[in-house]
Formats: sequence, C-alpha cells, structure tokens
Amino acid sequence: MWCITGFTRDNGPLRVIPGSHHSAHDPADDMEFPGMGPHPDEVRLIAPAGSLILFNSASLWHSGTLNYSPAPRLAVTTYLSGPAMAPSA
Repeated sequence: MWCITGFTRDNGPLRVIPGSHHSAHDPADDMEFPGMGPHPDEVRLIAPAGSLILFNSASLWHSGTLNYSPAPRLAVTTYLSGPAMAPSA
C-alpha cells in the first residue's frame, strides 16, 4: 500500500492484527472481532505521505479504520500474485 497522503491517527489508517497470519480460522467467524469493530491486538499503521507498507493481504487480518478528518486519506493498493498454473492435461 502506497500512502499518497499521510496515515494519521484520525484519518482512517490501515490496521493489522499481528500474528493473525498464523490463525486457522477466518476473522469473519471471530465473534470477538465483528466487522470493523476493535480488536485487542490491532496495530494502526501511522505513516507519512510517500510511505510504502508491504504485507501479505491474503493471510494477515487487516482493514481500514474510520476517517474522522475532513480530508480523504488516499492510498494506492496493489496485489502481486505468482504465475498462473497451467491446466494439467
């Protein structure tokens, strides 16, 4: 994720749950972590404009947070994937 504007405490920064990539269950099934609700282990990533945040979005629990500022929080998100597997004959 490329931070076009700075990620501040108030403008909806990305949050991650450290260690969640080791979890065997889906966060949607976690009754203690419903949707955008707070999680006791969450870390909000505060970063200046131009920062690059790298993480495995397929396995690390993450989400945006609410933007309480009057301005948008802008970012570019990309996804990299390995080569497609050729169908077996």
